[in-house]
Amino acid sequence: MSYYPKGSAVHAETPGETTELGILLPVQQFGHDLPGSLGFQVSGTWLISFKQQTAPTAAVVQLDGTGGTGSPTGSYYSYRTLTGVSYAVGPANVELQWQHLPTIENSIQASQPNTTVRPTRQYNLFNLSAGYEFTQKFSARVGVDNLFDRQPPLVGAQPGVTDGAGSTNPSIYDVLGRRFYLSVKAKL
Repeated sequence: MSYYPKGSAVHAETPGETTELGILLPVQQFGHDLPGSLGFQVSGTWLISFKQQTAPTAAVVQLDGTGGTGSPTGSYYSYRTLTGVSYAVGPANVELQWQHLPTIENSIQASQPNTTVRPTRQYNLFNLSAGYEFTQKFSARVGVDNLFDRQPPLVGAQPGVTDGAGSTNPSIYDVLGRRFYLSVKAKL
């Protein structure tokens, strides 16, 4: 029997689970006299199983915890998380967000266990933003994506053959580097 918390989603094609937890507390509950509220939120997905069969007579391949850029394509993380910490005082707020992707084997490893293709290392990305609500109709936000200018990991590096050749998976990893933004919202 499986237990799925409220708010979880299970998909028949790729059994997995999504769980989200968020909490917002006055800072005074932590024994400080500071004004405002401290927020904490975690969102995570867990992949229970991902199997692929490319033809009716082909072997069924278990792809959990693998990823790559060749065939089979895709990244099937066993889990991934997105965590945020925020602080708000009146109309002002600031938030730090952390995206974590664990180390995964190359998808070739699922069908060729003795492959020399290296795993893709874990990836942690941080974003920082701050906002201010000037009126009920006008607000602004500034932020930095990829705060520490984290480079994407090499995907599919094979010692003595490709050594990665600088390849990555741009659909998963940030290839743009650190960038700044300004957002202004006006309600008419």
